[in-house]
Order: sequence, then C-alpha cells, then structure tokens
Amino acid sequence: MKLTDLSRRCRPVLWSALLLPGLLPPVAFAEDSGFQAAAPLALMADPGAISAQAVTGETPDQQGQIARSIQQILSQEAPEANSEKLASLQALENFYQARNYQPLWIGDQGFIYAAQGLLAEILASEKEGLDPYDYHVKSLQNPVHEQRLPESIEKRAELDLLLSDAFFLLATHYENGKISPLTWEIEPVSKKSPRDLLQFLDYAVTHLNIRQNLQALLPDRPAYLALKQSLEQLRDYRLRVGEWTVLPLNDFYTPDEALPQSLALLRQRLFESGDLETLPDDPAAPFDETLEAGVKRFQYRHGLASDGIVGQQTLAALNISISGRIEQLLVNMERWRWLPDDLGSRRVEVNIAGFELTLFDQDQPVLKLPVIVGRDERRTPVFSDAIRYIVFNPTWTVPTNLLIEDKLPIIRKDPGYLSRLGFTVYRGWDRNREAVDPASIDWFQLGRDNLNISLVQGPGPQNALGQVKFVFPNKYDIYLHDTPSRELFRESSRAFSSGCIRVKEPLKLANTLLALEDRWNEASTDWVIKQKKTRTLTLKTPVPVHLLYWTATVDEEGVVRFPPDIYARDIAIGDALLRG
Repeated sequence: MKLTDLSRRCRPVLWSALLLPGLLPPVAFAEDSGFQAAAPLALMADPGAISAQAVTGETPDQQGQIARSIQQILSQEAPEANSEKLASLQALENFYQARNYQPLWIGDQGFIYAAQGLLAEILASEKEGLDPYDYHVKSLQNPVHEQRLPESIEKRAELDLLLSDAFFLLATHYENGKISPLTWEIEPVSKKSPRDLLQFLDYAVTHLNIRQNLQALLPDRPAYLALKQSLEQLRDYRLRVGEWTVLPLNDFYTPDEALPQSLALLRQRLFESGDLETLPDDPAAPFDETLEAGVKRFQYRHGLASDGIVGQQTLAALNISISGRIEQLLVNMERWRWLPDDLGSRRVEVNIAGFELTLFDQDQPVLKLPVIVGRDERRTPVFSDAIRYIVFNPTWTVPTNLLIEDKLPIIRKDPGYLSRLGFTVYRGWDRNREAVDPASIDWFQLGRDNLNISLVQGPGPQNALGQVKFVFPNKYDIYLHDTPSRELFRESSRAFSSGCIRVKEPLKLANTLLALEDRWNEASTDWVIKQKKTRTLTLKTPVPVHLLYWTATVDEEGVVRFPPDIYARDIAIGDALLRG
C-alpha cells in the first residue's frame, strides 16, 4: 500500500480518552508497549519554551544531601533507582564523579526545563519503534510531568540518576540501535566513531534543546522516515479497526474453484491493506480483472511471483497479521539504526532478502537490477566494502569448500566434466603451481586433509562468473558477478548461489559505473568481451558496496514492500527488541 492510501481510509482517533493503568493520562503514542494515550502538548513543546512550574525548591544543604545519596547509590554492586536497574553504569559514574555527584536534573527550583524535554522524547521514542518503558518512563512520568519532587532525599537522587540513565540509553539506542548486530553474527556495516555521551548530555542540557539533539541521532534517510510513517499508520489502523481478515487455509481462491464467500473474504482482505481501492456492490461478484490486479499488487509488495493466482505462498502472506507486519517494521527500523549516516553518495546497495541491487549516484538511484543470492545453507553475509576493480572475461578459481563439497562428487562420477567446462587442474595454490593432467589425479583419495590441487575455470560462455565480476576484496570471498545460468532470474525467490551475488545484466552495471567516471562506453565493453581475454579495470575511486538485509522497504512510488525473510532472521531480532 502507499503510505498515503492507508491514511486516507483511517480517520483520526481521539487518544486522550485512553488511559494507561497506574499512570496519569498524558502517556504515549501506541499500544505496543502498553501505552494508549497521547502526550499533552506541553510535553511535546521545545523544553526551552516550557515555563518552570517547580513547587519544591532545593536548599544548598539539600543539594549536598542528594549528591551524597547519588554517590552512595552508584557505589553499590548492582545499582538500582526506584527498583529499576541502571543500564549505563560506567557513563553514570564518570558523569557524576566529574561533577562531584551534584544532581543535574534537579535544581534550586525543582526539575530543570530539560527534564520535561527528555520525558517528551522518551514518550516519542515509541514512534521510533522503541519502548518508553526501557527508559524509566514508569518512574519518571508523574513527578516530572507534574513538577512534583518527592520528600525523600534518596528518591530525589534516584530520579536524577534515572533521568541521566534514560538520556544515555536513549542516545545510544537512537544512534546505534537497541541491540548489537554482532549478536546475530552480522558484521556491522561500518563502525561509527564513539560519541562522548558525557559532553553530549552537558551540551544538550546547557543549550535547552535536548529533544532536538536526541532526534539528530536518528537516521534521517527517506526510507527510515517512510517506515516510521507506515508504523504509525498500521498501529492507528489496528487500534481503530483491529487485525486484518484471516482467510481459511482450506478454501480455494482461484477463478474456477472459488466460492463467492471465499472471494468476498479475499476482496475484504485486499481492501484492508490498500491493495484494492474499492469493494464491489455485489458481495457474490466473481473473480474479475480488478480482483486479479489487487492480487498482483499484493504479490508485488511481498516479493512474490505477480501471477494473480492465490497459491500457498500468497495465502500465507495474506494471513500474516497487522501485528506481524508491525514487528517487521520495528526490526527494519532497528537495522537502519545500525547503519552509519554516510553510506556514500555514489554506492551500490544489495538487498539480500529482496533479491535486488541498486546503484546510487549523488544519493539517487540510477540503476536497479535483479540478483541471485546465497541459498540458506550458504547465506550471503551482511557487510560493507568498496568495489575496487572490474574484471572482464574472468577466470574462476574454485574455493576450497566448493571444490570439496560440490566439485569432487561430480568429477568422481564424470571424468570428462573438467575438460568439458574448461577447467585446468593445478598442483598447489600459489603462483608456482603447475598444471597437471586430470587423469593423473586419484580423485577418490582427495579430501579436506590432503587437498593439494586447485581448479581454475578459463574465460568462456560456461564460466561460473560469466562475462564480468566486480571485486571488493573481503574475508568472505564474496563478489558480484555475471552467471551463465540466467534462466534462474525468472524465479521470484532467488536464493540459489553459494554466497556470491549473481547480477542480471551485469554489463549494464559495469557500463554505468565506468561511464560515471567518464572513461568508458558500451562499445568499449563489447570490444573487450569479444577479445575473450581477461582484462582488469581499476576504478579511479572505489565505490562503496553495502550488502544489506531488508524485509520492509519502500519503493520510489511510496509503496511499502515486505520481501520474504529468506534467512529467518527477523524473529530473533524481534524477540530481542521485545526483551530489552
């Protein structure tokens, strides 16, 4: 669905009548973390514009008592405040030690302005797919919103610590994500320079713009903002209407077999997600072109073959609930927070789950191409590097694992396989290796422990890398390349490779990259290919390449897409986000 489509169908809801048990009415923005009420306008305003409403002043002696209480709390083995664990212990210790443990958020007239701003941003964190309860909102909401300090010195110290801890934690989650990508054996795309959170907090409070400073840490890419908008709209729809219609698994939804009531349910479900714009007046209407177009639109948005037929895969996708799609949005917004701000204005991005490559120039997409990625047992890894050179008419040295697991069984069964596909057998792996007759090798005696040969496939129409490869040296031996098996691009789900990324029409990618450097044209490429000799061209400037994994994206038309989670990564990440 387009982001604007759903919003047209969803009338605004009055949130202020909904209360969170145990807290005052001005609470949060959605129900996923237990919040059902909106923050009042005062909490959403710039903290510098909020007038002081402190009802309890502090004397110098009380400030000193709070400082001693803060120091005492931090000296404990497992510091807690108001029965909540403090997460940023080292940052808290360093910060308060540098200020002689004096409170930051509680001044001579009660809570300082910035406390209101921080509370407002904690509440707003739900719109970023995070959980305000992770940032001590239960303990902070009532006293900070009401500007009401507790009588107990220890409780005041705890509130000050909770506010600082909430700031450090929220800043970290906004800038780097709530969970570490390393937890999922995913290499960070690019390391970010560590931020001095102590100076950052001091600056934000001093300049009375704590919300603006925190929000500046969030991704500002259009794709992230679009996912955020979609999250808000789906939550709003679920709150007002409920879950989408569930289609019975044992019904038929094809033109020849479907019963009228089954087609009515299918239409209703597609209408709910915006894939059908209207419903027919006749609830018993047959399967028509409009319904077929709605099915195809749904299939396109979910990375399925757009054939207009409701098969098992399409039916399974139709029966994923709004809650399931919301969780996908949360997971992918977290993935955005893992990324650096600067991906490169000229870059190549590969969405592994979406089987798609996009070349950007000046931060705008200039070329999109389908790709084939690693099958489940040989997954394409997530990482970043830079394309440094392009090889035309490449040779292919078979990696050790593939030689043992794939090639040896074939060679043992078919001795003519090597010569037929243009392989040369070498004894050894280094530059001094010598070519040997395949018939002189006892292929049945070779194994992982005594493998002393290498296989190199020469250039040609059967070469596994096709006519061109794009090299970004990395520890995974992953690169982009052509393929002789081009019929596989007809499939909608294309996880067929041993990890490398096969590109449809890779010469388009090569020509575009070289044209952007003003040094090449298609005629030059054609001439090089016809020579049937290996030629390497080094790019003047390496082009960043990012192998990413998105299961929620937005296309250029603003259409929200949910590619299949081919490696089943979303569930674990979603569970981790929920656990906190």
